[in-house]
Amino acid sequence: MNERQKFTRRVFETALFFRDMYEEGNDGNTNAIKILKPTPSVENTAVRKFVLGELYEAQKLNLTDAAIQLAIWANEQEQMQYDLERIEADLRALCLVHERNIQKINGQTEQVIQRSFLRAARYIEMEGTFSHSRAVEIFVPDEFVPRGLGKNGPGHREHVVPCVYLREKCLDLFAGDATVEQVAQFLRRYVVIVDITKDEQGCLDRSIANGGKGLKNSMPPDWKLDTGCIFQRLHDANIAFEPPKEFPNCTH
Repeated sequence: MNERQKFTRRVFETALFFRDMYEEGNDGNTNAIKILKPTPSVENTAVRKFVLGELYEAQKLNLTDAAIQLAIWANEQEQMQYDLERIEADLRALCLVHERNIQKINGQTEQVIQRSFLRAARYIEMEGTFSHSRAVEIFVPDEFVPRGLGKNGPGHREHVVPCVYLREKCLDLFAGDATVEQVAQFLRRYVVIVDITKDEQGCLDRSIANGGKGLKNSMPPDWKLDTGCIFQRLHDANIAFEPPKEFPNCTH
């Protein structure tokens, strides 16, 4: 993508993100706003105030109109020289598939959970190899994730499959023409947290030469994505834990 296309995509994703937030009654994760916004020099709070507060809450705009107004505003804020007519045409095409009436959603529903994983997948697809290494935890709140507890107590929330590893596998899937929906489903399968101690985290993270397992950002060398135990890193480090209720067959 050229710079204009990158700007347009960021405008679209920011407008879509805040429509979701408006529907879900959420102000939006600040880190998510930071990595999505088309205005690097503008504060996150200013972007939130304009898009969520002005365009959606005050003016009640639909997605397409909000995206177009955001493009005009962002272009002015950053003093860019983009062809706004061309950007508007591109935004209308991007928004067309997602355009619908605003639907207010109350509570932690399956729809809200799924949309958080879709946001993570869309962001990784948009940014590719430049995407944030911890994109999953930026877009997916912990309360949406299966969670277990180490038998020696908490202290560190450990993604049992590292976020960096998941990001790389998402990129592989997109390279193989997977859809955003397919990648979101992949993430839902493998994003799991177990609370362990800081010492146990150190054992996972330290290099083998320093007495650890060397598994900070990777899975064990012989682990298979489709058939291996999702908790294999913890097993290899002899970390005892109670698995999340969603994984009753894991007895370690």
